[in-house]
Amino acid sequence: MIIQDWLRNFKRNFCNYAEYEERINLLVDNLKAVEANKEAYKDEIQAWREELKKVENERDIYYKKSEEAIEDLNNAGLNPVDAYCKRKGYKIHNFVYKDKIIIGDIKIPCNMREMITPNSYVVEKIRNSISKSENKLFWYQRVMNKVTGMVKWTTDGRDDNYYYPAYTLQVGRGDCDDFAFAQCSIEPELANAFGFWDRGDGKPIGHSFAVGIVEGELWVFDATPCVLLKYEDNKQYSINYIITQNSIYAVNDDTNFGDILWS
Repeated sequence: MIIQDWLRNFKRNFCNYAEYEERINLLVDNLKAVEANKEAYKDEIQAWREELKKVENERDIYYKKSEEAIEDLNNAGLNPVDAYCKRKGYKIHNFVYKDKIIIGDIKIPCNMREMITPNSYVVEKIRNSISKSENKLFWYQRVMNKVTGMVKWTTDGRDDNYYYPAYTLQVGRGDCDDFAFAQCSIEPELANAFGFWDRGDGKPIGHSFAVGIVEGELWVFDATPCVLLKYEDNKQYSINYIITQNSIYAVNDDTNFGDILWS
């Protein structure tokens, strides 16, 4: 009985071994056939390689367009300065300054986003009075020149409060932040930058000025001295915060330009 079991197992194992041998021999024969006909299939192999490269390229283009489409969706409703700040990775810091809007004897807290008012009647009327240009640099400059021509720089004292653009444009006076908020309201693609300005004496002072994107680069449109220049690598201006209709971006938050009520 033991011998019979051993013979049956040996037969079964031998048959499996024979099957493996048969499969191996078939693979070897196929490899030999491929080797023998390699030259004959040369053109087909090259065509397959070219097709593979083409498909890989199409895949890469598709991925890139998909990423761009996702970025466009993410940036929907944002102005060019918002998109710039997001690309730079600036953090959103929507704090509220204490007692920045003063009407009569009433001091009102202010989130600076609320100072950009493109739907104001006074603002819309002035916007429509400016000759439009498809060239962003020319258009933003015209907005700056318009505000410079309408508003006289006037200090608002130690409180350094903000006036709504309609008031600034109506009374024709204001300080640097009022100039910038008026520009951003006339053209909400612009933003208001809070930072410092070196007037040439090597002693930068706290300052506010409009900024905009021209061909992917950040430009300064400072209506107070009526200056426009690229922000990158300039020697006169530095930015701590950028204010758009949507958000306040912290570029360098080592300075606050007022007492923060809420952050």
